Amino acid sequence: MTGRSWQPHFGPAWLAGGRVRFRIWSPGTKRVELLLGDQALPMRKARDGTFSLVQPKVHPGARYQFLLDGDGPFPDPWSRWQPDGVHGASAVLAPLRRDLGHRPVPRGFCQATYELHLGTLTREGTYRAAIKELPRLQRLGVDTLQLMPVAEWPGRWNWGYDGAYFYAPAHAYGTPDDLRALVGAAHRQGLSIILDVVYNHLGPDGAYIHRFAPEFFTNRFKTPWGGAVDYSRPEVRRTVFESTRWWVQEYGFDGFRLDATHAIHDPSRTHILADVARSARRAYRSAYLVAEDHRNLRDLVSRHGLDAILADDFHHALRVLLLGERDHYFANYRGRPEEIARAIQEGWIHQGGRTGFGGPGTPTTGLAAQAFVFCLENHDQVGNRGAGHHLASLVTPAQYRAASCLLLLVPERVMLFQGQEFASSGSFLFFTDHNAELGRLVTEGRRREFRSFREYREHPERLRDPQSPETFQQSKMGHDEAQNNAWCLRLYRELLQLRTSDPVLRRPDRKRTRAWVEGEVIYMERRWGRERRLLAVTLKGQPGAAIPAGRVLLHSEERRFGGGGRPTLESPGAVLLA
Repeated sequence: MTGRSWQPHFGPAWLAGGRVRFRIWSPGTKRVELLLGDQALPMRKARDGTFSLVQPKVHPGARYQFLLDGDGPFPDPWSRWQPDGVHGASAVLAPLRRDLGHRPVPRGFCQATYELHLGTLTREGTYRAAIKELPRLQRLGVDTLQLMPVAEWPGRWNWGYDGAYFYAPAHAYGTPDDLRALVGAAHRQGLSIILDVVYNHLGPDGAYIHRFAPEFFTNRFKTPWGGAVDYSRPEVRRTVFESTRWWVQEYGFDGFRLDATHAIHDPSRTHILADVARSARRAYRSAYLVAEDHRNLRDLVSRHGLDAILADDFHHALRVLLLGERDHYFANYRGRPEEIARAIQEGWIHQGGRTGFGGPGTPTTGLAAQAFVFCLENHDQVGNRGAGHHLASLVTPAQYRAASCLLLLVPERVMLFQGQEFASSGSFLFFTDHNAELGRLVTEGRRREFRSFREYREHPERLRDPQSPETFQQSKMGHDEAQNNAWCLRLYRELLQLRTSDPVLRRPDRKRTRAWVEGEVIYMERRWGRERRLLAVTLKGQPGAAIPAGRVLLHSEERRFGGGGRPTLESPGAVLLA
């Protein structure tokens, strides 16, 4: 038995003497039997629709399933481990007999996260294989790793957003002990590590919670995936918020990225996100939580207690400026340097009055720079494109260097996506491994979704089939590019070093930051005490623009960064001065 007193309410829980309590929620079921070994054991039903049974002499790894009114057998939706996948029997996970350490996501100085997908980060695509990448990422200069979801999903490969279980780690990457080894190795390398979790829906295959408790969902609200998770029910809330405590306690995670919180509907007095944050911090008081949310909603931080929000405005305005995209949500942006300067100065561009995608937005007054996370790309902005190209493949090297300087020297938090640090020319595509019929529906749905983008309306053949094994294989990172593009890796390392060591740039202070525009040049002035840093950046070039007065600390056109050797603002470039 574990030395901890807390275990989740639902699912298998270890008791003294090798006993295990099994508990599920299935309010519409009259009779439940636990299938354990060669036994069919009746479970006792409570008035709230839960069924429970305490069984002696259970061994770690024991497989079990359930019969519901004679139907089944089915795995446990609250399973801790699915060694044979979403449709296989559940397994009792051995109790954890030691405390796992944590490493807090930095607060109080400029922070940088590295988003990665475990299946494509390495050729092997496993928890253990990722460990060998940790020294490289530590040398790069990031301080936090963000894993795309690892909750058990169907098939051999997946982005992770088709998760079918709340508590079980994906067996395709390895065992629970392998995942603990990865988290522990990250901590020993001086890296914090957070997990992407999905609380707005469950995947279309293997989510047996639909069979156990259809009441888990409601049609009162709609999401892109169908009916919403029903957070008016205490059993549902408990299942979700206790899962964050489980991942922190049992695997050592230091926090979470909360997927698409704009698709979480909860009219309760206390929002489920506040409960999620509180539960995670009961396991680790410094747990960090960041929301993906396109509404520009300050309540996520000021009311619900999250640390930060993935602020899309910076990315979207920059991409429109560089590439001229105006489809879908990009229609809300003019692609002008003034928009980017406002995002740097205030966190968001849209702070009320927006009539298009995402809602009006709210003011950022009172929110610190650390409440916003900026990026040049992420898994969505790379993978939700037909060709899955990184930004470096779509702009000139000079533009890429200038944009990278701008991102990595802002006072807000920043996030990189795997391959960005060496200007990857490869692809990260959307891939799945569903059964044939579901796979066909996913492919058709993907094509419908992309009709909102002109390129794919006119050229549907450019959209890759997510079900093709080649689509997954083509998404593997090409590590040889890190050597071929050493100039970019050198630039990123130096910029990230400045974020943590420069006496001005290391401080995430929006109040002492001023951003403005002259022509096509964005100026960002940051101060601390008597020290001043001035960054001048242009992504298009400004004929006749002069380098400001001051001592040049770095410029994007240095030869060691692959440039021509002369600082310039007349063509795309960036100059940092003291």
